[in-house]
Amino acid sequence: MAREGKLNREYEENPGLQVLVRDWPHWLPFVTFLNGDAFCIDMKNQSVVFLEHDVMDGGPYIHGTKVADDIDKLFEKWMQIAFVDVYDWSKFVNEEGINLAEPGFSLLLDKFRGV
Repeated sequence: MAREGKLNREYEENPGLQVLVRDWPHWLPFVTFLNGDAFCIDMKNQSVVFLEHDVMDGGPYIHGTKVADDIDKLFEKWMQIAFVDVYDWSKFVNEEGINLAEPGFSLLLDKFRGV
């Protein structure tokens, strides 16, 4: 698919398509979400990155954001929030990956604890 993308007439004008052509050959999805997004292992460095399903629809987007340094660190953090599926991950990740200090996670954890 990536090779075909480069041959697409739209390639030069579509930054989303360029990103997919660059990323997809190296990414292995291992967690997929109902909206089409996924966590992927970047086979170049074993980090976990975010694949955004609508990256070709224009920005702003978080496609390619590093969610964790590796799969172990992803599960260490993600399990602290009960492996929640967040509809809009852009609000819950930062340059460090999953942001456990995000207030939305505190509200969620309080509900789990019955607070």
